[in-house]
Amino acid sequence: MRIGRSDKNVNDGFFGEAFYLYSVGSKGGREKLELANGISSFASAHNKQGYLYTNRPSFVEQAYRKHHTSSAARDIWLYQGGKHLQLTQFKGEDRDAHWSSDDLAMYYLSERSGSFNVWRKGLDSSNSEPTQQTFFKDFPVRALSVSNKDDLVFSYDGDIWLKAKDDEKSHKVDIHIRKLGMKDGSRNVNLKYEISEFAISPTAPEAAIVARGDIFVVSMRSGNIVRVTHTPEKEASVSFSADGKSLYYTSERNGNWDIYKSEIAPTDESFITSSNINEQAITQTDVDETQPLLSPDNGKLAYRVNSNSLVVENLKDNSTETLISAKEFYSYEASDWHYSWSPDSRYMVSRLGTVLGKNQIALFDTSGKQDKIVLNNSGFIKYSPKFSQDGQIVYWFTPRDGNTELDGSPVAGDIYALALNPVADYNWFRPDDGTDIKSGKKDDDKSTQFEANGLDNRLHRLTPFSLDIKNMFLSPDNKDLLVVYSQKDNYVFADINTKTGEFNQMFTRPKNAVKDVQMSPSNDALVILGNGMIDKVTLANHKSDAKYFDVQAEFNFGKERDYIFNHVWRMTKNRFYDKALHGVDWDALGQSYSRYLPSIHTYPEFAEMLSEMVGELNASHTGANYFRAGRNREKVASLGVFYDDTYQGEGIKIDKVLPNGPADLPNSPISDGSIITAVNGKTIAKDKDIYPYLRNLEGKLTTLTVKAPDSDKTDTVQVFPIDQYKESKLSYSYWNNTRKSLTNKLSEGRIGYIHVQQMESEDYKKLVDKLFGENQDKDAVVIDIRYNTGGNIHDQFIDLLSGVDYGEAVSRDGYKAANFPLRRWTKPTILLANPSSYSDASVVAKLYQDNKLGKLVGDAVPGTGTFVNWQTQQEPLLQYGVPQLGIKDSKGKWLENQDIILMYWFTTTQRALLEIEMCS
Repeated sequence: MRIGRSDKNVNDGFFGEAFYLYSVGSKGGREKLELANGISSFASAHNKQGYLYTNRPSFVEQAYRKHHTSSAARDIWLYQGGKHLQLTQFKGEDRDAHWSSDDLAMYYLSERSGSFNVWRKGLDSSNSEPTQQTFFKDFPVRALSVSNKDDLVFSYDGDIWLKAKDDEKSHKVDIHIRKLGMKDGSRNVNLKYEISEFAISPTAPEAAIVARGDIFVVSMRSGNIVRVTHTPEKEASVSFSADGKSLYYTSERNGNWDIYKSEIAPTDESFITSSNINEQAITQTDVDETQPLLSPDNGKLAYRVNSNSLVVENLKDNSTETLISAKEFYSYEASDWHYSWSPDSRYMVSRLGTVLGKNQIALFDTSGKQDKIVLNNSGFIKYSPKFSQDGQIVYWFTPRDGNTELDGSPVAGDIYALALNPVADYNWFRPDDGTDIKSGKKDDDKSTQFEANGLDNRLHRLTPFSLDIKNMFLSPDNKDLLVVYSQKDNYVFADINTKTGEFNQMFTRPKNAVKDVQMSPSNDALVILGNGMIDKVTLANHKSDAKYFDVQAEFNFGKERDYIFNHVWRMTKNRFYDKALHGVDWDALGQSYSRYLPSIHTYPEFAEMLSEMVGELNASHTGANYFRAGRNREKVASLGVFYDDTYQGEGIKIDKVLPNGPADLPNSPISDGSIITAVNGKTIAKDKDIYPYLRNLEGKLTTLTVKAPDSDKTDTVQVFPIDQYKESKLSYSYWNNTRKSLTNKLSEGRIGYIHVQQMESEDYKKLVDKLFGENQDKDAVVIDIRYNTGGNIHDQFIDLLSGVDYGEAVSRDGYKAANFPLRRWTKPTILLANPSSYSDASVVAKLYQDNKLGKLVGDAVPGTGTFVNWQTQQEPLLQYGVPQLGIKDSKGKWLENQDIILMYWFTTTQRALLEIEMCS
């Protein structure tokens, strides 16, 4: 990663790759910055007299999105004689240009024909009308190259094609590749680092785990392991029956999710010792049934239908009752719905609403004798409702008294509990010298008693202060609340007296050693799941009894690849925010792209293919990403300086020292114009770059030999190099401060400048801090959201900038102590935006314009206002995204694909080139 030159650092605060063009000699040597505006492809003329390049208006959008006609679409530019000339004007995509053999024309890919095809365009004014060279439909032409005889070679529909210069039609190239070393077959792998969930047997010392979508049972005595399922499809939501003889789970087989049960023989004591484990399907329908939860008496099964409905099935007669319909709940992702059974198997408790709002805790009588009861109608979000072990209390987590991010997600919160009847409430919080009130039940009656009157008076906060809680458990007598909460790099395990609030920290564990925590069936220990480890910690003495295990399993890449393809295809069809899927025939696309699967042998290839397929939807927030581990990559440290790449002498010349970087030291010989001649005593040769000398030096004391500007005198200085990410932050601060200084200079101190990098809580706090801090006395402020990659604070952002003066606080002596509103900006603003103002940043631009808060300046902003679910697949480094919720404006029109035209408009590339010209 490079940060460019100080005078050509026009990444506008974008933290990712800026995609500048560098050159280096064919035999090595020093690199040189050729183009400092973002590009996505490049071709040099045969006579070396010019460059063709594809611009990159948006650094954010996925590379395989197709059919969009917006300001984020790319164009072809010519760089020649120090000047930049735009060659294509089509509003859609033009990209990947190549020179003709005589340098008088270019061949390039364009969507002006619907799908990407090859086009030709002359480079002089008399022959500038583009002509179509290929005439394919349905799929894009990719990977274009041009021979020195103007023959065209490209890929289309999974094959290589050739169009000779004099041929009218293209033809497929017959290619035979000997298949060697392809890993589609089965091989053994260790999945101990890929465990996602577990459940503890209520009757035997064993636990069920899910690892890369398969279910295993682990002995908590020996660490021995038994494989229960062996499918390429995913199994999830595993739980034991009350007698420990059965496992219930969901699996996505045969085109949808169904519920399955694996059971051992009645005479077997455990899964570990059983010689015969049998599986049977509980549901076999055309809809998705997920997240099964068996009642304690084994008579009823609760599960989700098509994500957003909760159904209870009577296992004796297979009759079903819908507790929550799809109109009462919206599930954004699989892990956001929590429900539980009462110990007597009569009641269930669950969340209603969505994570965005309308969030309630409700009680359901599965016997049908009572209607649904909302237990708590608070306006604050609530999570993970549970019953106490005696069934008389329901408790949950809420950030009501804690801290939340501005988008409503909790930072810290509390456990609240509701006694379901007055007797339980009194006995729970009775005076120390009081006696229990009898409920009128027989001693062996374990039924839950519910009284709807007076619910608000029986609500109690159990935690004495707010915590970032991972899990919680009430003791059988309800006197102790065990919590697991996050504190820096650890999870803290604590015991809270529910009556007095007395807090006792028991022990801690590193976060990377804790995947999940459950209470043991005997209630005398906490069971901690880690990577290849189950640790049972006794509550009385905190003694650890850890058992280690390996999850050795057979893995078949080809079968898993095919499953993931079908899974994400279905996920897109069923969850994409627009039911019409933007008019795309998704069924036909699935069939077409599935033909490529046998040729896909690695996950990076697979991610590219998935991105290509979902790119047909012409939607933001789509695509697949494969995050390479990069453990063996060589790390090059950074000195926090811009280098002068025009300098060709001995050593490396410093163009600019970044403030607060490792080279910015008091009384240091390093300054702008200095030359670094050696690193740790190793001389930097004339034809060498500095980067090889900085390998693996991050955070290590490093000696630089430095020659002062315009002098032959050398000094040594010791520095601690930093990583490239930290250097990019320094570069951003430098860029931000220069824009702030420029604004101050041109306005003679009257106008402030603030750049907002993301629509996240921390960035919002910085905005408030700067508005009412260093800019409080300014006449106006420029708010810059260019290259802002989004978040979810558009409500707060617009509210902050929409203040209207309605009064002031004045002392008896006329001193104006404050203006009202106190925390809303009432002075003028303008908003800078561009095509990389993405996601929530595009929503802010739209709302700013619609509410007439000020002038919108910059480049047109593509509408990308959707909520995405980035789902991690069975391959944990593979992620796939689908926008599940769309945003409509006040007129009922989707913001997605709605270009926001600015009041003062010039393109991102034009602006970048103008800035380069001004700075050079």
